[in-house]
Amino acid sequence: MATDQSSANLSRSCAERWSDDQLASHLYAIEHLADTMHAAFDFVGQNVRWKLTEHDLAQFILGRFDRAGLVTEGGPVVAFNGNSSDPHYEPTADSASTIRREGWLLIDMWAKASSMSEVGVDSDDEPVYADITWVAKVGGPPTRRQQAVFDSVKHARDAASEWLRVNVRAGAPIQVWQVDSVARDSIRADGFGDQFVHRLVHPLDKSVHSDAVNLNDWQTHDTRSVIPGIGLTIKPGVYLPGFGLRLGMGVFVVPDDVVITGSRQDEIVRIET
Repeated sequence: MATDQSSANLSRSCAERWSDDQLASHLYAIEHLADTMHAAFDFVGQNVRWKLTEHDLAQFILGRFDRAGLVTEGGPVVAFNGNSSDPHYEPTADSASTIRREGWLLIDMWAKASSMSEVGVDSDDEPVYADITWVAKVGGPPTRRQQAVFDSVKHARDAASEWLRVNVRAGAPIQVWQVDSVARDSIRADGFGDQFVHRLVHPLDKSVHSDAVNLNDWQTHDTRSVIPGIGLTIKPGVYLPGFGLRLGMGVFVVPDDVVITGSRQDEIVRIET
């Protein structure tokens, strides 16, 4: 019974709650990720005529990480057109597609500060990750289909984060599958339920995929509780033939609220060529 669940939550609370210094490290990382995302889109616009590949853009992003004092366990995901239909796609030098002057681009990146001194904090704590995912239309305006999927995924993301915020503020007990279900039901109502093929969230900690709660009612029915002091990504997606779309943002749970820790994408980025 309840004793086992309570013990599990207590164990997680001790192991996975961020300290104030770790929150500072997360905010440092998310600020630089957001800057890098916008710089990456600008880089595409400036270089798309020169046979720019997904791998080229990934290397540009990693170079920005290095200059900002960020490190990462992998990635980033840079996926053009049909490659964005694969939620686990990562380009390599040999397999990367050329980014054309007309098409669809998804970028998913994650990183953390290389050390607390990089953040300007004197602490023995280890920095924690930040993670964001944005999309852009290269060339002409988005198609009706692309806009419809974007609107559906954005609504699901916002519905899940708002449901979580309302219930945290109310002090209601929250099991993690419930948050996944809010987003999944929203996308299902738009007719894309079969194309949302991964869990809604992964936790953020010293590793980009930590052992904290996964907001998951897809692979498993996760009944663990959402607790204050943990960081999460809310990242719904829809994957169709020809293009996929995922929007990811970070949230931090405090005792009586949920804080969005970085800018969230509310419109499709347009990259003119």
